[in-house]
Amino acid sequence: MKRFLTILLLIMLSAAAAKAQDIVVLRNGSQITAKVLEVNDLNVKYIRSDNPEGPTYILRVSEISRIVYQNGQVDEFVHQQAFVREEPVDYKVRYSDIRHNYNPRFYTPMRDDPYEPWACGVGSFFLPGLGQIIAGETGRGLMFLGVNAAFSVTEMLEIFNLGGNRYYDPYSSEAQSSKSIYAEALLFTCLTHAAFNIWGIFDAVRIAKVKNMYFQDADGLLGGVQVKFQPELAMMPSVGGSLTPTAGFSLNFTF
Repeated sequence: MKRFLTILLLIMLSAAAAKAQDIVVLRNGSQITAKVLEVNDLNVKYIRSDNPEGPTYILRVSEISRIVYQNGQVDEFVHQQAFVREEPVDYKVRYSDIRHNYNPRFYTPMRDDPYEPWACGVGSFFLPGLGQIIAGETGRGLMFLGVNAAFSVTEMLEIFNLGGNRYYDPYSSEAQSSKSIYAEALLFTCLTHAAFNIWGIFDAVRIAKVKNMYFQDADGLLGGVQVKFQPELAMMPSVGGSLTPTAGFSLNFTF
């Protein structure tokens, strides 16, 4: 009997916990179990109930049919209109033209983002330059691919020369010196090659995030304040009245 009551109590608690969640019903009929954080005229911010420590997601109000809150309250979104851009968006925008306008550290993933940063990073991990190509930067991706190929050819030549030298006695000091030089060169090339490929992975992820932020901004979904902290050289007056170049930092806010 006690065991039956314990099982029944657990079932009731599970049902209560499942009910104590907000449910976002989309216009396509699907449902999202979430904790709604904010609702405004353009979008709804929420975190997933199955990942409460995860990122904050954003949905356009035009995609939502209703929200059923855990206390039973229901918000209907029947007459919401889809957001219409006032100006056309350049879908072929280049990363080099917008990279200074957005800080990827403030990136928040949204459902309609055209690029997946993790996919770009994984692509560059398996094939240097592939992540950049996935993010729409074909020229930049081919550059990474070409430099990686050049590193590989250099490493093969250094390994070939390290394997032996037909023109010297292998026991002579001259031959040993030659092998030592090739060994050091090979080590330097391998380390530089690895650093370059790691940079390529982070570069692909950054490109995807910045481009996504550009499209979010075009849709009016990018809010908040962008903060940029950078070194700066300024002319400061000294005690004698003359101007002295002084190094410092500037803090810029973009609303």
